[in-house]
Amino acid sequence: MDAMGFGMGCCCLQLTFQSCNVEEARRMYDALTPVGPIMLALTAASPIWRGYLSDVDCRWNVIAGSVDDRTAEERGRAVNKLASCHVDFVTDPTVLQPLKENKYVVPKSRYDSVDLYLSTDWNNKPAYNDTDVPYDQEVYTRLVDHGIDELLSKHIAHIFIRDPLVIFSETINQDDETSNDHFENLQSTNWQTLRFKPPPPKSPIGWRVEFRSMEVQLTDFENAAFAVFIVLLSRAILAFNLNFYIPISKVDENMERAQKRDAVGAGKFFFRKNVLPPGYISPTMSTPSSSGSSSPVEWQNDLPPKERKLRNCFPRVPPPPELVETSVVDEYEEMSMEEIFNGKGATFPGLLGLVEAYLETLDVNPSERRQINKYVDLVRRRANGSLLTTARWMRDFVRSHHSYKFDSVVSQEINYDLMVAVDEIERGVLRIPQLLPQDYSRSPVNGLHESKFEP
Repeated sequence: MDAMGFGMGCCCLQLTFQSCNVEEARRMYDALTPVGPIMLALTAASPIWRGYLSDVDCRWNVIAGSVDDRTAEERGRAVNKLASCHVDFVTDPTVLQPLKENKYVVPKSRYDSVDLYLSTDWNNKPAYNDTDVPYDQEVYTRLVDHGIDELLSKHIAHIFIRDPLVIFSETINQDDETSNDHFENLQSTNWQTLRFKPPPPKSPIGWRVEFRSMEVQLTDFENAAFAVFIVLLSRAILAFNLNFYIPISKVDENMERAQKRDAVGAGKFFFRKNVLPPGYISPTMSTPSSSGSSSPVEWQNDLPPKERKLRNCFPRVPPPPELVETSVVDEYEEMSMEEIFNGKGATFPGLLGLVEAYLETLDVNPSERRQINKYVDLVRRRANGSLLTTARWMRDFVRSHHSYKFDSVVSQEINYDLMVAVDEIERGVLRIPQLLPQDYSRSPVNGLHESKFEP
């Protein structure tokens, strides 16, 4: 399935967050990087490919293969003409040879997980960026010489190790002072679980972070639930100065685990044990006093008044006077999906606990809060297994179909019946309590998607 159509024909659920400045965008990018594989597993919805029931639940590696234009040499492999086989330079050091036709050995497809953390904050240890990331030395040097720090320079220079996939004749000649089309041609054909997006020239659009890992769901209600959850989690990360750092190599391993069959129920994932700032025992909103400033008069007990609108630009918590260095290996452990979302131990309240704590800082009217609670409850039930992922439901549908012969073949009859069921589920005609809340309905009410079930 190494054709563009199999990859770029896939659907997904993406969100883009505006940040108030480049530093906040870099913190957001880093914090959401370990969340990418977790949300990929939770939203798994792609178990069938080319008419076969596969042994994976997600789209990611299918797309990675479909757009992977690396040569054998760039993959770290070369053809041994005498033996008519491939030799792996990366895993077999005895056959390591200098590159002949290409400049780099490139460990990943251009569609893959994040390669580098970007923030210059004190809590981003160099040990977290523990994988080999090739980059264009000339581009890197030029950026550093013009005042760009080493991490961001390396990130941009890494993009320039690849050629663009598509070039339109009308965009070849551009004024780079007024257009960034040339850069975006490279940037937009390097697909990772997150994308760091600089502002266009002479535009009011600021620095943005795009969250890209989630799979699209069958209903608007599910898509809204996961979108709202990630938005709230992003605000909780900023408001509470959360630290989700684990080594990039463990994020990569989580990406592989996330795509396995029934990863939500059967898998475990590396996640940080303590996500709170040093000295904190519960999620606490960052305030001017905690960042070294005085509190405004309208604040009470160092807490701001509840706000109606989500915002960013929260002050940072400074490093403690005496920062105790700990081994990176001791900072994370393997957790089940339920533990990641519902918490484990005294120092990790779970992603849902963090979102709930952030919701308590908002001025939300009762009807809005009821709707948000339904979204959050869907996420909770998918994480604890009381509701199936879309991939698991689709797999069970095929395996229980009267014409399925347990040979992995999804016939036209099975496929047609599956599409009919999907349509009826979305319209609320077919009730599947294992997949959606019992009283799910697609009826919109006051601009919100009303599920009409009581949590």
